[in-house]
Amino acid sequence: MPTHSPQRFALDIRQLCGGPSGDRTHLLGLLREFPSLAPEDDFLLCLNQQPLYEPAELPAAPNLHLRVVPCRPGWLWTPVAWPRMLRREHVDVAHGVYLVPPLAPCPTVVTIHDVSFMAHPEWFPRRELRLMRRLIPLSARRATRLVTGSAHAAEEIARHLHVPREKIAVIPYGLRPAAASVDRDEARAQVAARYGLKERYVLAVGLLQPRKNLLRLLEAFACLAPAHPGVQLAVVGATGWGNEPFHARLQELALGDRVVLCGRVPDADLWLLYRAAALLAYPSLYEGFGLPPLEAMACGTPVVASNTTAIPEVVGEAGLLCDPLDVAALAEALAAVLDDAALATRLSEAGPARAAQFTWARAAAAYLQLFRELGGRPVRQ
Repeated sequence: MPTHSPQRFALDIRQLCGGPSGDRTHLLGLLREFPSLAPEDDFLLCLNQQPLYEPAELPAAPNLHLRVVPCRPGWLWTPVAWPRMLRREHVDVAHGVYLVPPLAPCPTVVTIHDVSFMAHPEWFPRRELRLMRRLIPLSARRATRLVTGSAHAAEEIARHLHVPREKIAVIPYGLRPAAASVDRDEARAQVAARYGLKERYVLAVGLLQPRKNLLRLLEAFACLAPAHPGVQLAVVGATGWGNEPFHARLQELALGDRVVLCGRVPDADLWLLYRAAALLAYPSLYEGFGLPPLEAMACGTPVVASNTTAIPEVVGEAGLLCDPLDVAALAEALAAVLDDAALATRLSEAGPARAAQFTWARAAAAYLQLFRELGGRPVRQ
């Protein structure tokens, strides 16, 4: 049976040094699959500092090799230090997230999750925005190929970054191992003890920033709260930039323990929160993919989500979609799932089947095929 010649792939994994995020989940999902899918290949996991995350998060495999390449000042790592390492290590293909070296000694693949920084600059701090709008378009033009998670994101990248559409590969993301088999009553007991949540709550997952549209979700919840006295709103995620209007409105509404800000939570707790929730609300204004709806569906939790950008590609017919700019429509969709047991059951049953279509094994296999095509080594018979 034909096998490919062994190749060396280098991956910039600096995204793993931050807190929980979709970027981090994406990288870990691929890294957990690469070793078994390509046992003959070597994967160099590249950093500019010793990792700050728990080492156990990286799988232990003989073909995964950590490479710490120190560089001062740090901004020279991508254009100078990393390319030197790629040349020294005879790497066949290098992969980066948003950034790749402008002058690399090998083909490069850049994953760009979305271009919200181009489409909606008002959502970003000025300094961060200047850097992204200067560096990411350059990487997109210089990279050999681009990867993103949805057809919508691919069209947006082509339009905003002026990249040929045929240069962009669409590889949908996958799911982390879920605690979907945990008994719901047990999950409810645990989240009640840890977060003070009652039996029925609407869950929102995402960084507290303007793009996630949590202010409109708060307004929608306030509209339905009087008719649903036993329901809470639980918001999971760190506090990001531009969160002041949300907190100001929360104080004005004086909802007390009806709104619970859980902050950043451990992965194990997140799955319990998904499993115990009455529904997930995901009214995000702009997504290149959207992992929380997929994770909730895997747990059999009904989803109410935006009908914009890439979210319909993920949710399909397994969730209830609505206009995220319309507070009344959002409130109506939330109330429909809370009040209509038949609808909630239908969504709960449709979710796992939809989520099963998205796996990290499938995503990793597609990345590997792209890497091998670019590596240019012949197939060994």
